[in-house]
Amino acid sequence: MGMVGGYMFSSGMIWLRTGVMPRCLATLIWAATVSLWICAMLDWWIQLVFPAWVVLISVYILTVGQREKSAG
Repeated sequence: MGMVGGYMFSSGMIWLRTGVMPRCLATLIWAATVSLWICAMLDWWIQLVFPAWVVLISVYILTVGQREKSAG
């Protein structure tokens, strides 16, 4: 879970610096990362944060892609 948190944190930082994702989404990613790092050994359900993160990012990418496709 520590490695997953590191991946999520670095992805959020890259997306924030390049402007690919909105700032609120990057902040949400960092909050999820901190919860993974702190609570991963305490509760088993916190491990579901990573699959939820993947779904959230996938839905965002699909909706932005659909808007660009219909606009252009």
